[in-house]
Amino acid sequence: MNIAVGGIIATKFFRFYTDRIGHLCSNTELFIREDYNPKDRYIGFTDDYICNRQLLDMFSRYMCKKMIYNSHVRDICETVFSNRFIKHYHFNPTAYSSFKGEPFLEFNKDECRLGMEELARMGVDSWYVCFHNRDGSYLNNRKEYHKDFSYHDYRDSDVKNQIKAMEYVTEQGGYAIRMGYLVDEPLETDNPRIIDYASRFRSDFMDIFLSANCKFFVGNSAGLICVAFLFNTPSVMLNSCPLEYVDMPKGGLFLPKLVYNTDEDRLLSFEEVLTKGIGSFTRMEQFDRYHLSNVENTSEDILGVVREMNMRVDMEWDNIYEKLQSRFWSLFKPYHRCYGCPARVGSRFLKNHEGLL
Repeated sequence: MNIAVGGIIATKFFRFYTDRIGHLCSNTELFIREDYNPKDRYIGFTDDYICNRQLLDMFSRYMCKKMIYNSHVRDICETVFSNRFIKHYHFNPTAYSSFKGEPFLEFNKDECRLGMEELARMGVDSWYVCFHNRDGSYLNNRKEYHKDFSYHDYRDSDVKNQIKAMEYVTEQGGYAIRMGYLVDEPLETDNPRIIDYASRFRSDFMDIFLSANCKFFVGNSAGLICVAFLFNTPSVMLNSCPLEYVDMPKGGLFLPKLVYNTDEDRLLSFEEVLTKGIGSFTRMEQFDRYHLSNVENTSEDILGVVREMNMRVDMEWDNIYEKLQSRFWSLFKPYHRCYGCPARVGSRFLKNHEGLL
């Protein structure tokens, strides 16, 4: 609802969630798609830490008349204008099912030129695929800004399991670009078409430019994949965990981590994970309490879903195993967090794990 003072629409204040790139991206996108009114005047504020200046600049020039980076001014405005202060707009877990339309952010001419220059500097002269892997380095190196996030360690995975899929991309004529910020270790490969951007070239600007312009993006539950969603870049989410937390738009592919019961020495079925509430576990200690571990996607799992996405983008994929896809989604009920998710599970992954259905 617009707030008018004497017939004049009042200024609104918007606090961007700048601490984490997934929240900066998705929470802001949802606000723009649901509540943003271009006729209103918005003044933007940031958190104390800005995870990506380029993305913030693109959002602010789209929707804000002015940006203020002073936390003291921000806190005063939040107190005085509480009825007009939008703080950390909440992200609805089913929001991606209704996201429609073309991307509203765009790169200006200077940014397009800079992006092409940086691609040339990296040696990229054709299409490319971005690969991102979640590890603990980013949060561990930012503890001066963060509390202890080790309870999220169950979401981590090994980047080495992506190398076989990267090799596949290069065999098809593309480049594989390893994304990331403050990664655990450099990527070891002799393939000149696999580029360790995270260790050699990383910048705020290219994080956004590469994610927006790649053929498709291969990520996981870390926030960078949300930049690909924002620009309608076809996306693959690996090692999705927990099972109910699949926040993906239509056209996306994902692979869940499997859940292993160490006491019973077996994998749990997808139905067991959902009916026992394990699909909503969000803390490491919850899995530990019940002697459960999360099993990473194998290199073959990842190769299969990357091949599928590449063929889908090239319009060469025949939908197979549709009955398995239907069986998987029939397990989700309206009270499950991602009920109605428009994404698809990797086809060959479902076939290989049909016994868990």
